[in-house]
Amino acid sequence: AIAQPVILSEPLLPNPPDEISRLIIPMYIAKFGKLPTGYEPEVQIAGYGGSYAFFPCFPYMIMGAIMRAEYLCGLPDYILIYTARLVNVTSGVLMAVGVRKLAGRVFNDRGAAWVFAFAVMFWPEQLFVHTYVNCESMSQLSIVIILLALVGLYQDGPGERNCILLSA
Repeated sequence: AIAQPVILSEPLLPNPPDEISRLIIPMYIAKFGKLPTGYEPEVQIAGYGGSYAFFPCFPYMIMGAIMRAEYLCGLPDYILIYTARLVNVTSGVLMAVGVRKLAGRVFNDRGAAWVFAFAVMFWPEQLFVHTYVNCESMSQLSIVIILLALVGLYQDGPGERNCILLSA
């Protein structure tokens, strides 16, 4: 007998901490095409009454915008979830590139720079935080961008490139 492909009727959630509560924000944006205020019943956390919509939600806005296009094309929910997670995976990859560039500027020894980059990016918490829907992934990317700009300002002096990077 030939094995039939598994067709998923529900989103795949591997049980990261409160991802469902975080995921409802970009799903709301995808469904309604607007930002939630936090008081909508659709974004309230069951049994708690609060909402992640009250927090800064720039990553959710990016997720929601991409998911909105997919939602309008009629793609299933599990694809929307993977898209939301992909925003954090992309942030993690950009952070890894930034950490490597930062290590190259800080350490004179190439080996030490690689060890530093691997130590930062393969820390178990780092591997985990870039795989589910959250805001921390983009926050950590922002920290690396700020550090890159500050090290650049210190080593090269104030210039257009470093000032633009710092303001980003």
